[in-house]
Order: sequence, then structure tokens, then C-alpha cells
Amino acid sequence: MKNKQTDPLMDAVEGWTKVSDYLYVHSSGARIERRGIPARAGWYLSFPRERKGAHRFEPTAHGCDQAFVAFAAKRAALSYLSRILKAG
Repeated sequence: MKNKQTDPLMDAVEGWTKVSDYLYVHSSGARIERRGIPARAGWYLSFPRERKGAHRFEPTAHGCDQAFVAFAAKRAALSYLSRILKAG
């Protein structure tokens, strides 16, 4: 029987909770939130164990979508690297 590998993109899509129209929280602790700071308004993607500041996206619906795509891409990249390191 083959080991079932999970698809990192599906893992990234699942696990989100909509707390409000301006805040989404992932089961990993990541957050996508709309902030209204003057001249810096936008959607912000932040990760719980990352020391860098949050990643900013435009304050539009498209910007929100881009934040979800960025999260999925990062999760997929980390999953891929993890598999390489385990195999090597």
C-alpha cells in the first residue's frame, strides 16, 4: 500500500475560519486581515512564527484573494522542502 501524501495546496485551502468580513484565521495560526491604517490600508498576511512583519496586499477583494494565494504558495513550498529534507 502506498503512503498517502496530502496535497499541500488543498491543505492550504482548508483550515480557514472567517471571523469577520475583515479577518480570516487559519488553523496554523496564520491570519489574513484588513487593516485601515492611513496610507497603508490593505489586506495583511501574517504567520505566527515569522519574525518579519506582515505581507501587505491591496485593500481590494483581489488583494484578499492574492493573500490566500500567497499563503497557499508558501505552504506548498515549505511542504516540498520538508519532503526533500526527509528524503535526503
